[in-house]
Amino acid sequence: MEPLLYVIAIMGCADTGSACTQMRVQPTAFRTEASCRAAQDDALIAASDLDFPVILAECRATTMQMADARPQGDRIVASR
Repeated sequence: MEPLLYVIAIMGCADTGSACTQMRVQPTAFRTEASCRAAQDDALIAASDLDFPVILAECRATTMQMADARPQGDRIVASR
């Protein structure tokens, strides 16, 4: 079983915070949910270019293979 990583999904939502659509996944993966949550505010600031009434950042569990990432300390930067 592959180790779990966490990524930040950026969601664009209607005024009520409902009817959300995933707009992007940040290219950085995290080894812990806590480190992912700590980076959510910065991810929201970086997503200010999206044209939605409400923007949400959500940490989601994934695997190393799904993240296509390489280890770099607590954060893992996805390779492209």
